Amino acid sequence: MHDSGADQGSKTIHPVFCIDPFLGGVTGKASANRMKFLLDTLEDLDASLRGMNSRLIVLQGDPCVELPKVCKEWGISRLAYEKDSEPYGIERDGKISEHAAKMGVEVLSEIGHTILDPWEMVEKAKGKPITTYQPFCNMWKETLRKAPVTLAPDVTSIPPLSPAALKQASGGELDVPQLAALGYKDADATSPFKGGEKEGLKRLRRYMLRTDWVARFEKPKSAPPGRSLRLAQGFGGSKNLRYRAPREPTPKCHSFDFQPVPNN
Repeated sequence: MHDSGADQGSKTIHPVFCIDPFLGGVTGKASANRMKFLLDTLEDLDASLRGMNSRLIVLQGDPCVELPKVCKEWGISRLAYEKDSEPYGIERDGKISEHAAKMGVEVLSEIGHTILDPWEMVEKAKGKPITTYQPFCNMWKETLRKAPVTLAPDVTSIPPLSPAALKQASGGELDVPQLAALGYKDADATSPFKGGEKEGLKRLRRYMLRTDWVARFEKPKSAPPGRSLRLAQGFGGSKNLRYRAPREPTPKCHSFDFQPVPNN
């Protein structure tokens, strides 16, 4: 919502998430814990949208089929989505964009999982992978120096859904599904970690209160990083994590490093 540009003069906006069988319960490629985390996040997003007189529409099926279908049914003129850098996501998004173009639908795509565009970084490296940390950090800093990242303001209101979408969603079939409806048993979801942006920000604030630990954190001297599912799946903003974290060390701290952690 912050960076997609979907609301540029739009009279209606349809917040949509499509549960892809490639990732979900239909093929068993996702664990119960991971799917529960996703559903927690969708419920959190839906609650936030309903507070702005909107709602989340959840589709199930192949996004290459479902998204063009609703674009036609709801008279969509602009499709905005977050770029995916994974091979499957690139292929999927390319197919959806092709379908949209054939229907005369404008397509907007923005970087969201990462702070900088991975393809821009590859281009700057002349197509060669960066295999050591310091050259990566140098390129990162130089890129941000030339084009600083700015945070978009918080979204406080959005245009409503179209009458056609409201009618289709009125029966409840486009609500966030329950775990059991996707073929899982509730008892199999045993992880104590709850999904959702609100929960993610709460955990971030708790970590940021450990000012001495934050200020002393330094790469690459610490253990190899693991990418948080909140960032990997776009449930927490990488820009928020980077630019709304504390900027100064506490008096007790002697070092402070906000260098980027490679996405592994």
